[in-house]
Amino acid sequence: MIESRCGLCCSTCAYREPYHCGGCMETQGHPFHGECPVAVCAQKRGLDHCGQCEGFPCVLLMEYSCDKEHGDKPIGERIRNCREWQKESASAGFRFGGVNFYSPEPERLLDYYKKLGLRVVEEVAPGDEYFGASLALMGCDTPVMWIWRCPEGSQSKNNLCFTTHGKLAEVYQAIREAGVECDPPFRATWGGMELLLLDPDGNTILFL
Repeated sequence: MIESRCGLCCSTCAYREPYHCGGCMETQGHPFHGECPVAVCAQKRGLDHCGQCEGFPCVLLMEYSCDKEHGDKPIGERIRNCREWQKESASAGFRFGGVNFYSPEPERLLDYYKKLGLRVVEEVAPGDEYFGASLALMGCDTPVMWIWRCPEGSQSKNNLCFTTHGKLAEVYQAIREAGVECDPPFRATWGGMELLLLDPDGNTILFL
């Protein structure tokens, strides 16, 4: 699973929990220690990770990965991770771009997902024939949720699933504070906790 732009395994980072770091993807290239030039570079190029770059592995990535004092343990680990992601991307020949949502009231649907905290990538002026607003489903600009206008009765029914990395209670609290009504998290049949929401059009949103 891709956790960062450069191949660093955020889940094993000792600074993630104590510094409440959201990682370079969620923070748009600004983790706990400030702006990360590697993440910003990949972001500007529209890449999910460095392994998708024609110049991979570049000097900048090598410097971060192979630094003896602050680099990877073991040295070069993030480059190896990017190579694996590179293979996975190449095997399919394409990558996931996003999900289309069709609604007779796209403006209302957009407002709902903005309350949930999704970042708007593009917002078309209200009254537009097709509307066509989009929101980022992750920290980067892809994949996205596209919201389109459609005739009454022909709207889509989708199911979204988000992971909260053990912060389900905090996510639930933030959703309630944003004014979104929902039932509290519950213990699912598989043993873990889940939070289930329905948006104004009846699409399912599951938080784990």
